[in-house]
Amino acid sequence: MLKRVILFGHTGSRNRGCDALVKSTADLFHRLAPDLEVLLITARRSEDKQMGFGEYDRVIEAAGFENSPIRRSAMLIVKKWLKNDELAYSIKFASLAKYLQDAIVVVVGGDTYCYGYALFAQYEYITNLCRRRHVPCILWGCSVDEHAMTLPGVKENLHKYTYILPREQRTMAVFRQAGFGGGLYPCATPPSRFSPMAAASAQSISPRARLSASISATA
Repeated sequence: MLKRVILFGHTGSRNRGCDALVKSTADLFHRLAPDLEVLLITARRSEDKQMGFGEYDRVIEAAGFENSPIRRSAMLIVKKWLKNDELAYSIKFASLAKYLQDAIVVVVGGDTYCYGYALFAQYEYITNLCRRRHVPCILWGCSVDEHAMTLPGVKENLHKYTYILPREQRTMAVFRQAGFGGGLYPCATPPSRFSPMAAASAQSISPRARLSASISATA
């Protein structure tokens, strides 16, 4: 029985688009299933607290998983000296496993696959972890360009998601040209409708950004 939705990949609410995405996504799940716990894993809890995080049942800062000097040291050694990012993330997020039972993971990174390997590595970790634990993992409201699809390991990683929900037709075309079929569904992300729960974030987004979101939803 599904009890928890884990929102993974949030980089902080200073990016108002990210803030609107995670808040309206949390609101959507609460509307669909009021008894679900929505857990947000964030890179910058202080930013989220400043913007308000009443939409989530639990908020955990990614760095909070590094709960000991030994673990922090081990992660840095593995990342800097052994050059093994996935192993480093397995150390960083070692405590995540206890939240995976009866859960789904929703990756809310948006267009971060377009930023190169630095952010991609954590998605390689979470998709592999979900596969090992037989936990559904959904790439939610994503944008992926043609160049990103050619980067080493990206296409293989994207095939590990249970479902992929692109937010505009251009990304749908990129996935189809790359041979993706099953589990691929176009879906306008919740901020394109700006639910009341995300109103504060929506007001802080420039008119140009709001227009872009509306175009993406209908493209």
